[in-house]
Amino acid sequence: MNFVSANSILYPHCPSSVVSTPSFLASTQIANASEEVSYVFQAPKSGIINKVFFRTGNVTTGCTLDVRLESIDLSTGLPSGSLKSTDSNAAQIILDSDDNKTFLVSLTSGADVVEGDWIAIRLDVLSGAPVGLTIAEFTDAGLFYGPYALENSASILTAAPIFAVEYSDGSYPFILGAWPINDFITASFNNTSTPDVVGNKFKLNYGAKIKGVWAYLDSDGDAFFNLYDTNGATILGSGAAYSNIPPTTAAGIHQILFSTGVPLNSGEYYYLGLEPSTSTNTVVYGVYTDNSGIANALLAPDFTAVSAKDPTGIGSWTENISGAYFMGLIIDGIDIGNTGSGVAPANQESFSVTIY
Repeated sequence: MNFVSANSILYPHCPSSVVSTPSFLASTQIANASEEVSYVFQAPKSGIINKVFFRTGNVTTGCTLDVRLESIDLSTGLPSGSLKSTDSNAAQIILDSDDNKTFLVSLTSGADVVEGDWIAIRLDVLSGAPVGLTIAEFTDAGLFYGPYALENSASILTAAPIFAVEYSDGSYPFILGAWPINDFITASFNNTSTPDVVGNKFKLNYGAKIKGVWAYLDSDGDAFFNLYDTNGATILGSGAAYSNIPPTTAAGIHQILFSTGVPLNSGEYYYLGLEPSTSTNTVVYGVYTDNSGIANALLAPDFTAVSAKDPTGIGSWTENISGAYFMGLIIDGIDIGNTGSGVAPANQESFSVTIY
C-alpha cells in the first residue's frame, strides 16, 4: 500500500456535541394550524425523490400534515413556499396515538433534483387543530449547518434533523448531518456479560491506515477497543479506555489511539469492538431504524452493529443490520496506490463552490 497522510479523519460521522446519554428534542412542536417544521438540505445525488422519512415525538392532538418537498429561497435560507416540482407533496394523517413513530411518506409525484440542489422537507398543517404535535430531532448531535431544522421558517433548532429521502431507484443516500433514526440502542456490559464485546462490523471502499477509534460511551469501567481482522478473531490493533481518563462520569465522545497504525484493505469486512476488562459496566450507545432500506443512511454505508462473547471467528458475531453503534475509526492514511505521493490523478476534474 502507498499511504498519503489523512490527518486523523474521524469516520463515520459522529455526534458533534454530547455531554450526556443520547436524547430527542422535546420542544419542537406544531402547536396550532399556523405552525410548521422544515428540514433544509442539499440533494445527495441527482434523480427523482419520491418519498420522505421523518419521526414524531409525543403527540397530544394530531392532524393531517401536508408533507412538502420545496425549493429554497437562497437569499434567506428558508423554504420558498413553492413545491420543488408539481405535486411534490402528500397528505399524512398523524393520530393522537402516533407518539414516537416514524413515517415514510410517498409524494404524489416525485421531484426531479440535481445533486447539490438546496431543497426542504416542510411539514405543514393541511387540516385539523394540532396540539403538542412534536416532531423529533436528535438533541445531542449538536448544531450542524449542512442540513438544518427550522421551526416556523424562522428559528434554527439547536439539534440535528431526523429525516431521509428515498429516490425512485429505491435508494436512501447517506446525508451527512441527518440522522434517520427510529430510536437509540444502549449496551451496558462488563467482562462477565454475554455478550462481552460490542461494536460494529464495517468495510471501507478504499485502503486505509487506522490510527485509533472513537466511540460515544460512558466508561465507568476499564476496557479495550479491539480492531479484528476479516476472520473475526485476530486482533490487529488495540487501545485501552480507562474509566478515569477523562476524570468524569459523564457520557461523551472518546478517542483512543493504537500504538501503531493498522492497514486495512478495501472492500473487506472487519470488526471493531469494545471489551470491558473489569466487572464494572461500560455503556455504549447507538441508533437503529425500523426501515431496513434506510440502514445504509444511518451512520455510514456498510457499518452495522455486532456483538460477541469471546469471539473466535466470524460465527461468533451476532449482527443487527438495522442498527449501528456510535463507534468508528480514526483514519491516519489513505492508500493512493501507484498514483504518486499525494498528487491528484491527471484526469482530476476542477470544481468550484459558491457561498451565498
